Amino acid sequence: MHFIAAVIIIVISLLNLTGCTQRPKESLVLEAMDTVCTVTLFDDASHAIYDEITECIRYNDALFSISNPQSDTCRVNSSAGIKPEKVSQEFLHVLKVGMTVASLTDGAFDPCAGALIDLWNINGGSENFVVPSEEEVKRAGIQGLSDWTKITMEDDAVFLPYKGMKINLGAIAKGWVCDCVVQVLRKNNVRRAVIDLGGNVYVYGRKPDGSPWAVGIKNPENPDGAPFLKLALNQNSVVTSGGYERYVMKDGIRYHHILNVWEGRPANSDLASVTVIAQSSLVCDALSTAAFVLGQDETRRLAPEFSRQFNMDIGFVFISNDMSWTTLGSSFVANEL
Repeated sequence: MHFIAAVIIIVISLLNLTGCTQRPKESLVLEAMDTVCTVTLFDDASHAIYDEITECIRYNDALFSISNPQSDTCRVNSSAGIKPEKVSQEFLHVLKVGMTVASLTDGAFDPCAGALIDLWNINGGSENFVVPSEEEVKRAGIQGLSDWTKITMEDDAVFLPYKGMKINLGAIAKGWVCDCVVQVLRKNNVRRAVIDLGGNVYVYGRKPDGSPWAVGIKNPENPDGAPFLKLALNQNSVVTSGGYERYVMKDGIRYHHILNVWEGRPANSDLASVTVIAQSSLVCDALSTAAFVLGQDETRRLAPEFSRQFNMDIGFVFISNDMSWTTLGSSFVANEL
């Protein structure tokens, strides 16, 4: 399956994470959600727990797929303009969070942008991006096909009123799966772990010596080089959005994968990247996309409402286009490397 990866730019230093003496006994590595997923349990690793985590990831991978005709996503989209479709409680929950963020940000994050995403062929990989004409963008993005306000939900059914409308939860589904893996860890009394679902990172529990976990944020100007910043934090998810890893160049212009639905084109704010830190990876996922579209000033203005709405501390790290950086929040410490 293919997801819009809005959050693919975190790196972790396992040496910093584990300390000098503590090493993971083993890790689970599997391909799902069009990425490589790695879960490392410290002290408490067992085949039974890893099997349960694998089942959790596979189940949700199938649920949110945009290519599996039996997935909730595909069934809802296929019935657009025809009839409501019953969906799982998991799908409803993720969609409701997406719509809440859409409401808070006036659509900076839009869970109903599937038609526009398809137009740009975002899910086909950056080498296959399509740069559509203004007329094509207008048809897909402005004439009602990409509009979260038109989604209706009643009981356990979802309805899209116009044929051609498409829900795409790829920008937040990995966050949901990450949170589900955390629930598996809690149920099995795992003391500490690191989850990395293709950039959706969750550092769970505390290191043996009580020191914070260390998570690096990539340098937008050199993504393959050393991290730009290092975060010190405990029991949190870290998700970053930036326009420098998935893009295509055409006529000297870079077109990246994070779309501004209002304009029907890649977002163009004052940010090179934005990182969100919170205890819910699902919330981090949605807000990182919205914040990248909104820009720093508007995100700062809305940040208190985000925290109130989701009842949790939410932190931000903003890296501007001029490579200056600022933070918002007290649940972590950021330092240059």
